Amino acid sequence: SISTDMNEMIRIRDFILNKPNVGVVFAGDELEGLKAQYLSTNTAKTPIDVQIQIEFLKMMFFDPLAEQNKVLGMVSGYWGHPGWVNDATTLNIWRTMVGDLDIPIVQNGGFLDIKFPSGYIHSLQLWHNPPGNSKYDEVAGLREAILGTSETVRPDGAISGHIHRMGVAKENYAGATSQVY
Repeated sequence: SISTDMNEMIRIRDFILNKPNVGVVFAGDELEGLKAQYLSTNTAKTPIDVQIQIEFLKMMFFDPLAEQNKVLGMVSGYWGHPGWVNDATTLNIWRTMVGDLDIPIVQNGGFLDIKFPSGYIHSLQLWHNPPGNSKYDEVAGLREAILGTSETVRPDGAISGHIHRMGVAKENYAGATSQVY
């Protein structure tokens, strides 16, 4: 999209590449798909087609990050910009984006375990667009999803990307032995 801040994306990519203990989860909207309902906005703001977007993403972001094992996962299977390509075709757009790179694909709402050299395993639930929302509370959908999960299978944290805004919370659930962020 022409509204993308490419300099900021490159700055973030370079930050990830240059910090030994930093990784990334792609939580969605990596490319601008097309949906007839949004032609007036999508087409006007998308100067390159989906194929070129995929090639650009691979060259500029996925390849260098995956080469250094910096990509922890990518959320898939959701309605949204890449999902519109998936809905309109039989193409699995997420597999197409990562190709043969070692990037774990996680279904929307699925779990990702990060294994540390010490043996510690940190569990995340990954969403692009979790159920529930609020125009005032950026983490409302994540909170609703986690509250509906019993503590024995509750992840350590949850991530979503749909709203394109940052929201961070650390939750203390009644009777729980650990917090969830």
